[in-house]
Amino acid sequence: MHLGICTSDDFAQYPNGITPDAAEQQLFTDAFKIAIFPMKFLVGVPLAQKEFDALTDFTFNLGAGNSLESLQRNRGLASTTLLRVLNMGYYSAVPAEFEKFNQSGGVVIQALAKRRRDEANLWITGVYRANGKLIP
Repeated sequence: MHLGICTSDDFAQYPNGITPDAAEQQLFTDAFKIAIFPMKFLVGVPLAQKEFDALTDFTFNLGAGNSLESLQRNRGLASTTLLRVLNMGYYSAVPAEFEKFNQSGGVVIQALAKRRRDEANLWITGVYRANGKLIP
């Protein structure tokens, strides 16, 4: 997993670029570490595939917040009302919870608002969209 701007050391790891297969494997590894594995411990109710996928996307972007430092800073899925609502079994309330995470520094960021709408719609419909556009 890599956070922040790439450095020359980062680029040195892939002097000839990265293959699509290697990139896909790295994405899977990162998604498992950041979202899927922590969700297994945080989510206490069964999920349909569409719900799992929406929550995985949300958690991958927000973080799981499963460390003491994250919880103290009120960050990540573990510290959200979304998780509390879900674990109480209020599945129909989850889409509105996604859409609460559309700000940075108290300012609504349109790209985040679109992402959260896409996650909420995936939760409800099972239809995959990115920036409002259907993903085949």
